[in-house]
Amino acid sequence: MTEGFKYHPRTAVITGYARSGSSGGTEATNRDELAGRSQIGLYTDTGRSERTEIAAPVGFNPEEYPILRDGNVVKQQLTPYAQMTLAVAHEAAQKAGLLNEDGKIHTDLDADSIGVALGTGSGAGIYLPQAREDILRSRKGLITPSQVLGTHMDQASARIEKVIGANGYTIFTSEACATGISVVADAVHSLWDGRNEAVVAVASEYLDQDWVLAFGEFHSVRALSKNRADPEHASRPFDKDRDGFILALAEAGAVVVETLQHAQERGANILAVIPT
Repeated sequence: MTEGFKYHPRTAVITGYARSGSSGGTEATNRDELAGRSQIGLYTDTGRSERTEIAAPVGFNPEEYPILRDGNVVKQQLTPYAQMTLAVAHEAAQKAGLLNEDGKIHTDLDADSIGVALGTGSGAGIYLPQAREDILRSRKGLITPSQVLGTHMDQASARIEKVIGANGYTIFTSEACATGISVVADAVHSLWDGRNEAVVAVASEYLDQDWVLAFGEFHSVRALSKNRADPEHASRPFDKDRDGFILALAEAGAVVVETLQHAQERGANILAVIPT
């Protein structure tokens, strides 16, 4: 990837990635996108609001990730949002070659120079209404410590750090629809200024917990498509006849960015270069 070009040693490169979308995990999502298949359709919020919306459904399945399988303590302590975020971050770090077989950062790497960057628009905030209801129903007006942590945006990033053993500079970004690209940019900046040598950067949203809140706020500003006649093709961001965007109920993507020097020294497979 870098042969024949001259780059600054602190040029940022991508060495691993993972994702979870409406089709499922990384491989399933890649396969559907290459085939031009979309999971977007009409879905009903059964058991709660009973409303039907155009949406990309939840494709995340924790059972597909060894770190989240039944009986694992990590899974029991995390909300679905944090589970999905941890799963794709861990997969990206594995593919980048940062982790040992035990899922921790290689002992020959400096864990203090490997950070985590998390970006989300609403993230764990979607669980606040449920936490409020639980407090009001509780005889003592209390909720469990795990429920408290479940409403914190940093629950996911803290768990990623603990699981893989990353002790570097931590970054949190929330910039609405620009959050995904912003968290990667912030991670790259931490490489350029020397705060980190590598960063696991992940952006995620998990809106399935509360359709009323997620869809209500965007309907109020008339931002969503109303193309119920052909929902599969309703997402047309560059079409002159587009009438709004589509919400995905649960999506996450992660990349590992590191300095060129760090990647070359450990013999990493460089997937892409982000020039200065």
